[in-house]
Amino acid sequence: MSRAFVTKKDIAVLAVLLIAGLAALGVRALNSPEAATAQILLDGVAVKTVRLDQDQIFEVPGRPQVQLEVSEGRCAFIRSDCPDHICVKSGFLGTPGESAACLPNRVALRILPGDGEGGSGVDAVAG
Repeated sequence: MSRAFVTKKDIAVLAVLLIAGLAALGVRALNSPEAATAQILLDGVAVKTVRLDQDQIFEVPGRPQVQLEVSEGRCAFIRSDCPDHICVKSGFLGTPGESAACLPNRVALRILPGDGEGGSGVDAVAG
């Protein structure tokens, strides 16, 4: 008595598992979190918050000599009149918890998670 390598029952089980997996992916896509945001602070006070999923270039309110760019889900200082340009050299930031600052102009940029709570995305630290 020989047994087939794959039976109709095996195919049915695989089909159910495949459908369940695709359904789970669909639910996850519908419940995806909001895009991260970039918060701009002037003298430690938030003056602007921008979504990182909307590409744009803008000046910092109150500091027109400082310009930032949002591109491909990340944000960066792209122009500043400060002498050392460390802020511009910091490059694009996109991970919640990252930050950069232009100290001479007293402007800071920090990346927040999409829920807007300002957390770092870290649940625990072991040490």
